[in-house]
Amino acid sequence: MSRISSFDQGAKLFFRLTPILLTCAPIQTLRAQEQPSAPLPQVNVTAAPLAQPGSLNLTIPSTAGSRLNLTPLETPASVSVLLGEQIRDLGDATINQAESRAVGVTAVPFTGNGNNSLSARGFYGPNSITQLYDGMQLYNGGGVVAFPFDPWMVDRIEVLSGSSSTLYGTGGIGGAFNVVPLQPDPTRQSETLQSSVGFFGTYHAAADATGPINNILSYRADISGYTSDGWTHPNGQSSSLAISGALRADFSPDFVVTLRDDYGHIQPSDYEGTPTLGGNVIGAFQSTNFNIADGYVNFDTNNVHLKAVWTPSSGLSFTNDLYEITQERRYFEGMMYTFNPANDTVLRQDFRDIDGTQIQVGDHGFATFNSTPWGLDNQTLLGFDVNHSNYDRYDNQSGTGTSEGKSTVSVYNFIPGTFTSTGATGVRQQYDLGLQQVGGFTEDRLRLTDQLALLGGFRYDWYYTNLRAYPGGGQTPGIYNGTYTGPGYHIGVIYNPIPASALYARYSDATDPVTSLASDSVADIAFGLSPAQQYEVGAKGSFFDNRLEATTALYEIVKHNLLTPSLQNSAILETVGQQSSHGIEGSLSYKLTDSLQLEANGTILKAQFDDYLASFNGGVINLRGKLPQFVPETAANATVHWYFLPDWELRGWLQYVGHRFSDNTDLYRLPAYTVLGIGLRYTVNDHFNVDLRIDNLTDTTYAVSTYAGNSTQLILGEPLSVTATLNAKF
Repeated sequence: MSRISSFDQGAKLFFRLTPILLTCAPIQTLRAQEQPSAPLPQVNVTAAPLAQPGSLNLTIPSTAGSRLNLTPLETPASVSVLLGEQIRDLGDATINQAESRAVGVTAVPFTGNGNNSLSARGFYGPNSITQLYDGMQLYNGGGVVAFPFDPWMVDRIEVLSGSSSTLYGTGGIGGAFNVVPLQPDPTRQSETLQSSVGFFGTYHAAADATGPINNILSYRADISGYTSDGWTHPNGQSSSLAISGALRADFSPDFVVTLRDDYGHIQPSDYEGTPTLGGNVIGAFQSTNFNIADGYVNFDTNNVHLKAVWTPSSGLSFTNDLYEITQERRYFEGMMYTFNPANDTVLRQDFRDIDGTQIQVGDHGFATFNSTPWGLDNQTLLGFDVNHSNYDRYDNQSGTGTSEGKSTVSVYNFIPGTFTSTGATGVRQQYDLGLQQVGGFTEDRLRLTDQLALLGGFRYDWYYTNLRAYPGGGQTPGIYNGTYTGPGYHIGVIYNPIPASALYARYSDATDPVTSLASDSVADIAFGLSPAQQYEVGAKGSFFDNRLEATTALYEIVKHNLLTPSLQNSAILETVGQQSSHGIEGSLSYKLTDSLQLEANGTILKAQFDDYLASFNGGVINLRGKLPQFVPETAANATVHWYFLPDWELRGWLQYVGHRFSDNTDLYRLPAYTVLGIGLRYTVNDHFNVDLRIDNLTDTTYAVSTYAGNSTQLILGEPLSVTATLNAKF
C-alpha cells in the first residue's frame, strides 16, 4: 500500500505543477537555445498546429503486415495505420479506445486485464490477438499486460487484421497491434504540454520534450498522469502514470543506436459490474459499485529497450533489438454479483487475491538486402527471435471452480465491507512457469513488373515450457515440461492497376496457443498449438486527387483443434474440433469539401463453432453454429470533422457494436449499442488551442462486457461526460 500512496502523492504534485509548466515552457525553450551549441543548426521556435483529421495513411510505411518497410498500398494484407497525432486530435483517453476505432476491432474491457482485451475478425483473447510494443511481442502471462495504455507517447498504432503468426510467432490469428512510441528528434527542439479537466473529478496532465543535445546525441522525455474519482460510488477511483525516456546516438549517418526506458503504473477503477434483474439494468443502483472498500487492481511495467540500426549501403541494413520487460499485476477484488429482488440484496462471490509477476528478456534481429534475380527487383529479409519469460503466480483460488469468500449486502443501505470480512483467504503460490522461444523467419518481395509483385514469408518457432505446480493450486503438484513447434507461412500477390490503388490476394497458414503460452496450465502443456488458415482478397486505393481513400477486404479464417473452458466448470478445458469466421470489412476517408471530412469503417462477419460437442448437465450438447463469446458480428465507426470558421473545428463521432454473448452457448446476450460524441476546438494561435469534448452525448446505458458465462451483472460504459483540454506546443 505504501507504493500506491507514494504514487498518489507524485501524481498530485504533477497535476499541481502543470500550470507552472505551461507558463514556463516558452522560457525553457529559449534557455535551451541559449546553451552553447555552435555545431548545431539554428532552429526557429515555431509550432505546427495539432494534427488535422488524417486519411487512411495508405502511403505511410508500416511494419504491421511486413518488416520490409512497405506501405499499405504495397502490402497484400489488411493493414491500418493510426497516427498518434490523429488519436490525440480525437481526444481518445486510452490506447484500447483508439484501437477500437480500427476496422473490425472491438474492445472487451475488464478491470482484471487492465481494460486491455480486444476482439477482431471473429476471435477474442490474448492467444488470438497479438500485442506488440515497438515490434516486440508482449507475452501476456495471466493478464499482466496493461502497458502501453496512454496515447500521449504514441507515434502510431499499426494494425494487421488477420493472421500474424508468420511475422511474430504463434498467436494472432485474429490480428496484431503494434504500438510504436515517439522517438527522439535529432534535428529540432520542441515541447508539448496538455492539461485537461472533466466530469467525475477527472484530471489529466502531460508533457513531452525532444531535441538534439549535440552532434551525436538527441533525447525525448514524456510524462503523463491521470486521476479520476469515477462515475460509480462509493468507490471507483482510478489513476495512472506513464514515464518514458529515450536517448538516441547517431554515431554516423549509417549507424544509429537508441536506448529507451518506459515505466507505467495504472490502477483501474475497481468497478466490476452492475447487478441486473433478468438481464436488465435497474436505474436505482446503476452507478453503485458493489465491490469491497479495500479492493484495488494495480499494474506496474518497466521496459528497457536497446535498438541498433546499421545501414552500410542503400541495399543492405541490419536491425537488432535487445530488451527486458518486467510486468506485475495485483488483483484484490470481489468479482461476481447477483441481485435478489425478494429482499433487495446482492450476493457477492468470488473474492480473488491474485499476484502475478512476469519478466521477459529477449533479442530480436533481422537483416534486409536487395538483389536482382532474372533482372527483377527483389527484397529479402532474414531474422531471428530469442525470448525467455518467467511468470510467477500467487492466487487464493484452488483452481477447482469453487469461489473464495461470500458476502450479502443491502442494495439501498449498502456497506462495502472488507476483503477479510467475506471469509476469503489470502494468496498462496500456485505455480511458476518458464517459457523459452527460439524462432527464425524470412520474407521476400519480388516485383514481377512495375504493377505486379509477389510477397511471401515463412517462420518456424520452437517453444519450451517448464511449469512447477505447488500444492493447493488446483493442479497436481510437480514439474511439467512441454515442447511445441509453430511453423507457418503466407503468400500474397498485389497488383496496382493504376497509381495509388491495389488489388491483392493472400493465404496464411498459422498457429494459435490455447491461451497465452506464458501462463500455460498442465492441461494446456499437454495439448499443444492449434493450426489455422486464412484466405483473403481485397482492394484499396486513393482517388479524386486523394480526396477519397477506401479499403475493402473479404476473408475466411478456419481454426482447428482448440480448447475452451467447460460450460459447467471453467477450470476444465474441452476440445473444439473447429471454429471459423468469414466476413467483409471496409473503410473510407472522404474530403467532401475543403472544410468537411468524413471517416468511416465497418464490418459484417459470420463467426461460429463448426464442430463442438460440449458437456452440459450430465450430457452432451452440440454447439455447432453458436457464436463464440465476446464476438460481435457487426461493428462500425464514423467521424466527421467540420472547419466551419478559420480557427474553429467541430467534430462528431459514432461507434456501433453489434450484440455479443458472454458464453459459448449464446444464452447470455450483451445487447448492441451505439454511442455518440462531439467535440469543439478553438485554435488560439500557433502555440495554443482549447478543446471541449462530450462523450456519450445521449447518456446511453450500455454494456461493454461482462464476465464469461455470467448473466447476473453487466460491466457498463461510462455515462455522459464532458472534458475540457488545453494544448500547448512550442
